[in-house]
Amino acid sequence: MVYFSEEVGIDRIKPGLTMKIELDSIKEFTGGELRSTVTDVDLDTVKAEISSKVSIPVEETVKLSVMDKGVVYTFYAVPVENVENNGIQKITFRLKSSIRQMQKRRFLRTEFVAIGTFKTAEKDDVFNFMTKDISAGGLRFLTNGYADLGQIIIINMLLDENVRLKDQKAQIVRKVDMKLSDLNEYGATFLDLNPSLEDKIKRFVSENELKARGSKE
Repeated sequence: MVYFSEEVGIDRIKPGLTMKIELDSIKEFTGGELRSTVTDVDLDTVKAEISSKVSIPVEETVKLSVMDKGVVYTFYAVPVENVENNGIQKITFRLKSSIRQMQKRRFLRTEFVAIGTFKTAEKDDVFNFMTKDISAGGLRFLTNGYADLGQIIIINMLLDENVRLKDQKAQIVRKVDMKLSDLNEYGATFLDLNPSLEDKIKRFVSENELKARGSKE
């Protein structure tokens, strides 16, 4: 199992989600952290409620972690407003950093650009796509084609001379709204992947990651 991290927008933070607040200087509770619930989200602010028994200093940086099923969103913020009402503090946090999505994944994923084609299982129309990243579990790609969430597609592409996806079934599990582009971005998970091909993709991903890290050093 590996951890995957990527920068995401504040739209991922939803009212009702559980939030952990971490601040070393808080003396009123053990461990320097407490749990709260997101009550509202704006352009660069997140609001939450906590008991008035705990005091969080205004303008002191805190680490916030918001939990949503198997995903954790982490970021730094400062309390800019604290209003007490009936024993409850309503706190407004202003973001000081980007929001990072932390998620456990079964397979290592690597950034990788290659051209391939796909078609839906129901139609014969073939669309070109360009990958953004890939793992033994699936891939993320850009295309001017269209597919629905949950739809089965058939993929053909060459990763290198030893790794080829030929009529590989996959399912669309994610679609990203690309408002400023004519392209669509999708995430797809492989279906019925041959174990031998899975091992080849794992090796390819590991080797590609080592090359990428070497080029950055």
